[in-house]
Amino acid sequence: MISNRALLTSVFSAVFLQNEIRFMSVGAVHAKIGTEKTSIIARNSIGLNSPKKLWWAKQVTPDYYVAGRLSRRQIQYASEGGFKSVVSLFMYKDKKNCCLGVDHLPPTTEMASYAKEAGLHFRTVLNSSKISSAVESVSDLERSLKNIPKPALLFSDQGYSMSFTLLMYLLKTQTKSDFTVENAVTMSELLGMDFSLKCTNRTLCNVTGENVDFPKRENLPKQWLNYWPATPVYKNWFIAGQILDSHIPLIKQAGFKSVVNLRAGTTHKGKPSQETVTLLNIKDGSRTYGDDTLGPRQSLESLKQQIIDPNKNNSYVSPNSSQNFAATNPAEFGDLIGYNEEIEKLSFRKAGLPYYHLPVVNSEPFSAELFSLYQPELMDSVNRGPVLIHCASSKRAGYIAVLAAAVHHHQDLSWALSKLSQLGMAISPTVKPDIYEMYVDVLTKKGNNSHCHSNKSGKTCTECN
Repeated sequence: MISNRALLTSVFSAVFLQNEIRFMSVGAVHAKIGTEKTSIIARNSIGLNSPKKLWWAKQVTPDYYVAGRLSRRQIQYASEGGFKSVVSLFMYKDKKNCCLGVDHLPPTTEMASYAKEAGLHFRTVLNSSKISSAVESVSDLERSLKNIPKPALLFSDQGYSMSFTLLMYLLKTQTKSDFTVENAVTMSELLGMDFSLKCTNRTLCNVTGENVDFPKRENLPKQWLNYWPATPVYKNWFIAGQILDSHIPLIKQAGFKSVVNLRAGTTHKGKPSQETVTLLNIKDGSRTYGDDTLGPRQSLESLKQQIIDPNKNNSYVSPNSSQNFAATNPAEFGDLIGYNEEIEKLSFRKAGLPYYHLPVVNSEPFSAELFSLYQPELMDSVNRGPVLIHCASSKRAGYIAVLAAAVHHHQDLSWALSKLSQLGMAISPTVKPDIYEMYVDVLTKKGNNSHCHSNKSGKTCTECN
């Protein structure tokens, strides 16, 4: 028996010879997949029903999403955002005081209690002391997912082991037309996970009978999964939704060299422009400063009209809460009005991590002129190394990051549109037309050499010389 979860990947070398497997040569599969030509996977919009609360949940199929080990708030947000079940790959006996927010990462017994409180089905796949083979791991996952309400959020420490187990499960149980080896290879790229170890490639062959190598993930910071909520875009470009104050040490540990924030500041063109924060048991969508039907979002009167579940106990928020919903969220750099960019900026300055504030205001359209204005800072950020671009839900970040990556790496419009579709951010002349026009203007009308820009000093970037 294996008690160390770190050995799980090596355990996956067990065989599935009983599954009537067929064989395909490495050359044949590589000819089908290629180094850059992966199968097209169009994902749903980010974050299920609540992009701001669930931007970190990564879709593998419409029924299954993956994540790292969850805090209590993430379990609560999973329920509020539309998940029906949460599934842990491992049995956690102890809590972990780190990482993702003010809440600790609870042991399995507490997770089950929090899930029940939130109205979620909860299952644990493995007892970590009883892992003996890949056959058992995939079979146990198959049993755990049987008749489970969907969509389901599946997780492990950093999401790596659960992602690989889920891919093997899908290849074993789905028809060849529903989920192919090419899908699995592409999904590993979208998740930014390197499954190119000999044991993982051997396991893929044993499960499917197709002798294919997972491609090695190049130019990614090797330790980036220390901040698993981030989403890889391409090489050194990553995106995220609203990060937390407690995330900053993890972002540094993960190898990011700078952070770009696209959220609005406290004012824009002389007018108040604070965006919203996420709030427990409160619906998304209401405006920071109110409208004709609601007052300011964080006023108690407005909050009471936006409660998701009025039957929740006050303890759902915290042991000493006076109401069953949250009215503020300081963990998201929030104040009594909403999100405060000044607080975030000070936190990054204190941490010594380069920080760029390039506001993309929701009330204004995207444009080639906007991208051109921010392009010098974007290229300066990536020249430092891996860069994390964030907004509230990761959508604005995705639109800017994909375009910046296309310009930076000389990719064309077709590549960029495909990348957006894979991220769940598809655009077209009729879907997000302002963003589509920005892409066309930057990548076709102006050519794809526009990354050779002049910086603020008026000197040409050294990489272009």
